[in-house]
Amino acid sequence: MKAKASYFLATCMLFLALFFISQQKITTPTKRLPAPMDDIQERVANEDKARKKQGRKQWIQERHRAAPGVDWELMDLKTRFAKAQKRQKQSNQKTVETLANGNLTGEWREIGSNNQSGRIRYADVDVNNNLLYCLSQGGNVWKGDLNGNNWQVLNDYFRIPSPLMMHLLDQNSGGKRLLVGSSGWSIEGIYFSDDEGQSWNQTTGLSDVAFYGYIRQVAVANDADQTVYVLARGWDMANWTSVVQLYRSTNLGTSFSKVTEFNESTYGSVEHFSIWTAYDGSGNVYLLNDNNIYLVDNATGMPNLISTFTVSNTRDQILLTGAESNGTTYLYALYNGSGQSDIYRSTDGGNTWNSQGNVGEYPFSVYSFACSQADPDKIYLGGLDVYRSYNGGSSWSIVNSWGEYYGSPATKLHADIPAIQVFNDASGNEFDLISTDGGIYKSTNNILSVSNLSLDGLRVSQYYTSYTKRDNYNILYTGSQDQGYQRTLGAGNNLVNFTQVLSGDYAQMVSGDGGSTLWTAYPGFVMYVGNATASSILNYWDFVGNGYLWIPPLMEDPNAPASVYVGGGNETGGAHIFRLTRSGGSISYVEEAYDFWPESGSTRIGAMGYSKIDDNYRYVMMENGHFFHSTDGGANWTYTTAFDGPDGFYLFGTTLVPSPTELGTVYIGGSGYSNPAAYRSTNHGQTFTPINNGLPNTLINKMDINDDGTLLFAATDVGPYVYVVAENQWYPMDGVSAPDQVYWDVDFVNSSNLVRFSSDGRGVWEFAIQPAVTPTATAKIKVLLEGCYDTSTNLMNTNLLTSNNLPLTQPYDIAPWNYTGTESINTAADFPADVVDWVLVEARDANYDIVATRAAFLRNDGEVLELDGSEGVQFPSLLFNADYHLTVRHRNHLAVVSSNMSTLSNASSYDFTAANSTLGGNPQQKALLNGSYALYAGDYNADGILSVNDYNGYASQLATAIPYEDADFNLDGNVTIGDFNLYQPHSSVIGVRMIRY
Repeated sequence: MKAKASYFLATCMLFLALFFISQQKITTPTKRLPAPMDDIQERVANEDKARKKQGRKQWIQERHRAAPGVDWELMDLKTRFAKAQKRQKQSNQKTVETLANGNLTGEWREIGSNNQSGRIRYADVDVNNNLLYCLSQGGNVWKGDLNGNNWQVLNDYFRIPSPLMMHLLDQNSGGKRLLVGSSGWSIEGIYFSDDEGQSWNQTTGLSDVAFYGYIRQVAVANDADQTVYVLARGWDMANWTSVVQLYRSTNLGTSFSKVTEFNESTYGSVEHFSIWTAYDGSGNVYLLNDNNIYLVDNATGMPNLISTFTVSNTRDQILLTGAESNGTTYLYALYNGSGQSDIYRSTDGGNTWNSQGNVGEYPFSVYSFACSQADPDKIYLGGLDVYRSYNGGSSWSIVNSWGEYYGSPATKLHADIPAIQVFNDASGNEFDLISTDGGIYKSTNNILSVSNLSLDGLRVSQYYTSYTKRDNYNILYTGSQDQGYQRTLGAGNNLVNFTQVLSGDYAQMVSGDGGSTLWTAYPGFVMYVGNATASSILNYWDFVGNGYLWIPPLMEDPNAPASVYVGGGNETGGAHIFRLTRSGGSISYVEEAYDFWPESGSTRIGAMGYSKIDDNYRYVMMENGHFFHSTDGGANWTYTTAFDGPDGFYLFGTTLVPSPTELGTVYIGGSGYSNPAAYRSTNHGQTFTPINNGLPNTLINKMDINDDGTLLFAATDVGPYVYVVAENQWYPMDGVSAPDQVYWDVDFVNSSNLVRFSSDGRGVWEFAIQPAVTPTATAKIKVLLEGCYDTSTNLMNTNLLTSNNLPLTQPYDIAPWNYTGTESINTAADFPADVVDWVLVEARDANYDIVATRAAFLRNDGEVLELDGSEGVQFPSLLFNADYHLTVRHRNHLAVVSSNMSTLSNASSYDFTAANSTLGGNPQQKALLNGSYALYAGDYNADGILSVNDYNGYASQLATAIPYEDADFNLDGNVTIGDFNLYQPHSSVIGVRMIRY
């Protein structure tokens, strides 16, 4: 059916699983602080001799399984370029979009997180304009100021693949060129933009790299041409072998020419080379190959040997850094292997070298080794943590351990350090930028201390998964790359901050009770979250045996929320399903008998599912695309012979979705570079038909389906897609608003008609399908003002409206209210009919603390109105279906607080005119002759107490001609003795504590 690549990392993945399990024997749940898994992956990649030459490159290749010779990364890149060109021609101002041939209409919205940043790869600065540019793991360039404010993304419509580095280059025209390097496999990985990321071009001249190689390092010389050097693994077409190549560009990266190349059999792989030049230095460029140091000729670009020096052990990879200070060039060479880095130093431009000892850390990336330019004795190494040496590498100290971040994210470095860079500000003072898996940090004291620039608006979160609570779309749980298990209670129609509950990497979130409790997986254990909105109960089950995916698939038990199925894994061999049950504060397990290993070709379980029509029908798909089904709840299984479906993603396997309306219909997905990425079966998986019309060659990471079975959604490596079942056709969903990203997960929320996607570098986004309206918490309220109430009509007067004396803007922006809301209308004609005056409404929690405030209109029958005349006050920031106390304030009547809490949105108005509706009882309001209650008139200064101070205010405005005075208690537009007569009978009334200023 198709040719598949062999699983050349199976042994390595097994080693990773065993390594992790051995490191994670933590038995106290409240003290469990899972380690950053990407760091462990990098460490294993460095130590594993079988992957020594390719390292993480082959690891990523495993994620996109394809037939030999199929270039999946080039396929994805072509898809991205085609979509980007189309989006450039479209308006980016749309909110509501119609997609999928008219089958899908709605609005894309970014949820966040606004505060939990993901990996930053590299940075550069424009010190003259106080600007900081960051390159994220998601392939986006972000711009803010040097204090971490006003972040904005420049290239949401086009993601740079496998981002490596970035430089700002000065153009002759006076503008800046953004030059971005990619370490992607088999592409010409240099891109540039001359318009702040609005459009991008790809370089030329790196065809040997694009054939079968990748870029390792890029260096930009501080010479007149800002010469760009590229060190890469390339391909020698004549001798049909890989080589190490050096390229350069003298036209700001528009094109490159090859300078020279080194045969790997003689000089070693590209990991045995490193290139360095001082950021603000002389323009000299140095090249290190093992123990040979070269100076690049500025005229030709050719490296000339300076010296060969002795090193005790040539390790798996090397790095070079240095400084130019007071006319002397200092160079540092790092040799890494077995979790240790040996340091050598030259203080004479590379002529002589001395061993400086070692540090028990390895560099996270090729830019994780740096030197102060002001003091060349100060060097820095970033791996899992950052280490600094102030004596040229002879001794080292850690800046902070990675676990300290979780208690002090503003001042402690996050784990995993892709880059450490040294700059000078406009005054010549040195500062450092540290790129981490949790955003970017700045130091002005040689990394003695740091400040996090990523806590507000650097929205580069990397989410493997998300799960929305089914009865409240505001509540969202997420599993992230290195930023742990997170939660927000305010996800509805908002860009919000998330709370990190627990560190680590989490995926595969499922729930058997709609999100009241939650199950999720981490590499090494499965976690149960009881009372998930508060996360007060956490229990763990460590993997038993081996044979699991990195994060194995989970399936909720349709009949028992406290149970979950794990796709393992085994105790004694094979591939089995485990059923876990949480009871009495612990998790027990049963390994089910059936072994999927022999018939599937000795591979792991990639996905599981069951029919919501009849849960006796269950399905399993292996990571190599083989399929099984059961008709008796998993007691027995039938293997689908003669079918070889799509392979899976190494993180969490394949994906399958049973139809919610057609028993027997099952959709499956996976890697689609050598074959269709998606298939459908209508007979429980006995046979399958490809469904790939409109779907590019890409990797489907996850799928979900709407409740009527008409739309199938897919999170893919090249964006969000939707399959229209009736048309047998796929359509891109990103439109003009969703970012170009790798999408890892999708979750359809039927109760709110939302599709939520988790991305690798731009957080969680949702598509709100119309005509469903996102519910907003709305407080309906009925309240009367004594001063303008007419018992003969049971209505309040509207004199201020009819005489055009109502202000167009809310009047509570002064003391004592000091409300900063911007509620206003454009003209007097925009007032709704029968408006009496403005009121101020507060929502309070159970402790009577104010959580939201809005200004609104009061209608003459007592109903409080939105500015558009609709009944009720909308509170977009509040939780829908949550309970709140309500407060109503008026500028010259005594405020009231509700005696009971209201569930917003409340279908009927909270009636302050009824007896005992007010906190403090009936004495807090004026009893009217018709049995209703109204707010006391006469609180001139609105301090919550009717006293002589209110009389003094009244007296100061008596007989004034200003029509909107606070002493106008009857709201007739005049201050007269009639207003005093309203105040005087209750001049000693005191409001409850909550309303007093």
